[in-house]
Amino acid sequence: MTETEFRKVIMVHSRKMFACAMTLIHDTQEASDCVQEVCVKLWEVSSRLKEIENVESYCLTAVRRKALDYLRSRHYREFDSLDSIINQGDSGYDDEERRDKKEELNRVRRLMNQLPENQQRVIEMSGLGGLSNKEIEDATGLSGDNVRVLLSRGRRKLREMLGKGRD
Repeated sequence: MTETEFRKVIMVHSRKMFACAMTLIHDTQEASDCVQEVCVKLWEVSSRLKEIENVESYCLTAVRRKALDYLRSRHYREFDSLDSIINQGDSGYDDEERRDKKEELNRVRRLMNQLPENQQRVIEMSGLGGLSNKEIEDATGLSGDNVRVLLSRGRRKLREMLGKGRD
């Protein structure tokens, strides 16, 4: 596929791709970077794009997945920033409080990892990503009822595990 063909086939969908990324990421620069990275990946596999029946859907799915990857990485960066705040000497916490906060944060991480992947994903998107149920629905392709059920069950399970004190 030539560059001109690629532009005709893929780049016509760039606005929709950007809108999809913005729906999830809520940051213009990051959404733009997400679309650009997807376009680069699509260019790398451009020889196979002629085989795809619905190129628009393919592009939007690729952007959605990339944006979700970004949200997951942001989730871990947020946990790391919480770690750094807790570890700062001038954070207002004494050494014992700092140690307790860090232990609690690590415990929540371990408990989150025990949840089924789909529950982890929607809880991360809702709680840490700040996405609405509708945005999670759009990002994941799940129904609204399914998103609500996954959030409810995941949160309930976390509360149970936190209450029982088991890791």
